[in-house]
Amino acid sequence: MIKKLFLLTLVAGMALASCKKEETPEPEPQPTKTEMLARTWKADSVFIDNQNSTILFTGLRFTFRADNRYVVVSPFETDSGAWTFASNETQIILDPGPDQEVWTVQTLTSSLLRFTSTLDGEELRAQFSPAP
Repeated sequence: MIKKLFLLTLVAGMALASCKKEETPEPEPQPTKTEMLARTWKADSVFIDNQNSTILFTGLRFTFRADNRYVVVSPFETDSGAWTFASNETQIILDPGPDQEVWTVQTLTSSLLRFTSTLDGEELRAQFSPAP
């Protein structure tokens, strides 16, 4: 009787062990903030001291690269420099150093960049989307 019980337990154990668990697919890794920022952005809306100033930024394109370099192209000039994240990736620092510009990020996704900054003592609020 004990042999039969032992054999039955052994067979049942092997049967359970041979059953494959259904594999749950790994979730897609979320893009990093750098991956979301690294693209060319165009200005959708820009407010300076609560005045709609978007027209002044028509044609402006910011290209952020994953190697922490940026290029800004406007109808009037082209400029480039370095950028980095700060404050737990809630700020973008352009040209770190004494003359740096700090953008406080409100929203950053692969399709939206919204930030505030101070420009010559005036509050700047901007929204950018990927350029075509």
